[in-house]
Amino acid sequence: KTAYEIMPSLVGSEMCIRDRFIFTANQAGLFLKTIRSFEQLSLETIDSDIYTTNDGKYAMNTFICKHKILGGNLIQRDMQNVEQKIVQAISDEGFKVTTKLKATYKKVFDYPTRVSVSHTNKQDASLITLETLDQPHLLSKVAYIFLDHGISIDSARITTLGEKVEDNFTIIDEKTKLCISQNKTNQLQKRLKNL
Repeated sequence: KTAYEIMPSLVGSEMCIRDRFIFTANQAGLFLKTIRSFEQLSLETIDSDIYTTNDGKYAMNTFICKHKILGGNLIQRDMQNVEQKIVQAISDEGFKVTTKLKATYKKVFDYPTRVSVSHTNKQDASLITLETLDQPHLLSKVAYIFLDHGISIDSARITTLGEKVEDNFTIIDEKTKLCISQNKTNQLQKRLKNL
């Protein structure tokens, strides 16, 4: 069963969406499904913590989001609607991965995208740090790249600081359940730098 708690945040006009997958197995593409559902609901992710249990079966994630139009001015009915649509999106077994993302943007500042990959204290995981300018659908693009390369997110820390994004992902290879190979590291770095 998927349980959500949506509550006003202490961060001004933002709202906090805390989702707990208590009795639902972790699934390939879970992060992508979650982020795409946020985008469809006009929710912008400001901050996020992603955690997966040690056995990889369950996820417990916290997102701080802001509605792009309404800000934090959501009434109880709006919050219930958001909650219902997120649960439906994540429960959708017929979810189709598409790469078409409509929004384009023009960079105001020139900031090179930085991608670093290192091993974590846990020998079976890799840490990817992505520093770039924020853009529409950025998290969807990252989630799609991970899914496309057979990467599972063990934990993540998503941070947006104005127009700059600094995201840290602890990842494992979905097939081997170990840190990613050098070949896969090179492929990921190349694709992420081209965001």
